[in-house]
Amino acid sequence: MSSMAVCSQINAFILQNGLAEGDRLPSERKLAKALGVSQAAINRAVLYFLGTGRLRREGYKLYLAAAPVSAAPLKFLLFAGELNHRRVGLKLAKQVGWEVEAPPCDDENLLRKLLLDLRPSDADGILLWGPHNHDLLKGLAKSGMPVVVCGTTSADFSFVTLDQRKISGLAVEHLFAFGHTNIGYIKQDSIASYGLISSLAVEAYQNACHKAGLHESAARVACITSDSPGDIEAAWQLLSVRENGITAVICPHPRVAQTVVELAKRQGLAIPADLSVVLLTDHKAAIRNDPPLTSVSDESDTLTRLGLQLLHAMATYPQSASRRRLHRVTLEPSLMVRASTVRLAGQAALDVVILPRETHPVRSWPHLGEWSSHVKTRREQAIVLNRKPFPRGLGSLEDYVALDLAPYANRKCSHEHSWLGHQPLLNLPSGQTWFHGVPFELLNEAQNQGRAAIVLKSQHAHSSAGLSLPIEVTLPVGRQVSAIYLLHGAGWTYRHQAFGEYVFNYSDGTDERVGAIPFAEEPDTHRNTSQWRDEAVIHDWHPNRGRFESETVMPCVITEQGDPLRYERYLYAWQWTNPRPTREVRSLTLRMFEPLGRATLGLLAVTLQVAR
Repeated sequence: MSSMAVCSQINAFILQNGLAEGDRLPSERKLAKALGVSQAAINRAVLYFLGTGRLRREGYKLYLAAAPVSAAPLKFLLFAGELNHRRVGLKLAKQVGWEVEAPPCDDENLLRKLLLDLRPSDADGILLWGPHNHDLLKGLAKSGMPVVVCGTTSADFSFVTLDQRKISGLAVEHLFAFGHTNIGYIKQDSIASYGLISSLAVEAYQNACHKAGLHESAARVACITSDSPGDIEAAWQLLSVRENGITAVICPHPRVAQTVVELAKRQGLAIPADLSVVLLTDHKAAIRNDPPLTSVSDESDTLTRLGLQLLHAMATYPQSASRRRLHRVTLEPSLMVRASTVRLAGQAALDVVILPRETHPVRSWPHLGEWSSHVKTRREQAIVLNRKPFPRGLGSLEDYVALDLAPYANRKCSHEHSWLGHQPLLNLPSGQTWFHGVPFELLNEAQNQGRAAIVLKSQHAHSSAGLSLPIEVTLPVGRQVSAIYLLHGAGWTYRHQAFGEYVFNYSDGTDERVGAIPFAEEPDTHRNTSQWRDEAVIHDWHPNRGRFESETVMPCVITEQGDPLRYERYLYAWQWTNPRPTREVRSLTLRMFEPLGRATLGLLAVTLQVAR
């Protein structure tokens, strides 16, 4: 387990036990035993916390350190060209009592002058939006002043940004799902006010096109050097939209998109009936446009808040130059679907390109090589997939008892920003539902105060109905069982390592612990070995991550009207075999190791196989 994962466990321990500044922590040996990790791992994590000022040591005793008391409140400077970014920062400062100054700096020359005139004594930290002028901050950072940049990556400073590799990919996935196979892309080389769009976005666009088999679309990239109408019209002519049969165009920011809409209308093309338009940076102008533009949400409010919170933490717990480390926070983008995109007339969604599986070994989104081109056959394929029994055998119907999760459920599934984060889990049945020969009792959120799942806290799912999600949940069992079946799902599981654990607690005080290890993608040293499969108990729910199965884990495809090409998401049924069936299992605990990490876990149903 990584040192950062152990640090997250210690933070969770502090929160769960209600420890306050000045309270004593258990010794390293006792912490290791309580958290189920090696003492060496605890020692490394404690050293890190001592270096950052999170903990202090008196002799052999560990204490939660108090924040350094400053003679004056900390003062931060926020530099952002967008007025809304400044407003968000000032609003947060007012709410939490920080001193934040956000001088107007819409003009690039004015911004450079402000940065050139800065002295280390002017502020306790700086937050800068965008990819420019980083060279002016290096001297301040070397002097020890905390610096955080927003909306872009940096090798020199801590940063908070969107995953730029996913921005264009979302746009391509959306258009491809609507049947578009001829897509054009307009790239702007230098965007001072839109730092989120970089060369990575163009690369991601081309990769997404190639994965979907849209090789001609991958090459249809027109570059502009400014957002002047002349430059945009030249790019439009280069794409030759009507001549090439292009049915969708992806634009970097609102001014380009608005000009593209005007040019299309001049040629007699209706938006979106003849041409769909997607914007890579969501903006108020996108909503006001006629028609409103489908856009990738830039999450700018969230990024500004996270940037200031990170800046405050860095200034509150300063590090020495020898121990100073950069903090990197990356969020997943989400798509705001509006009226500028439409499914191609006369074409069923996704029934566009059928790729032979052998020519596409890595499953792309959507996975057309896996499903039949005939809807009836596809439905049969989905039924067969969900009915395949567990290899290790099953019990009879009277052996199964469903746990009632209704009192513990804390999260909606069917609404935007529900389930595991940004996207809903749609088309989920309720009541008794069979997967792989096991009956699961799925909650009806309409009958349970809008709650259908147990979701633990993460970067992407941190609160529900205004309340913070839990780091762990314990479910009472109180039976002798031969096996327990869990129907669960996960998101943002990029690494094959435990991001949480399931603890099966026996009545005699002993327990069995199983790490929540996803099949995942990296590191890839044991990718296709039996050990890799045997260790995994779950996998990512999104279809572009593929699916997997093993002797104890079976995929459950969720579809719309039985058709996986109308909707395709994956849950996983996991069979835990009790090594001590004669002992009563008192309870089952779900626990997150990294409540601020990206990996997210959701539990939908638990079925007991009673020991006979």
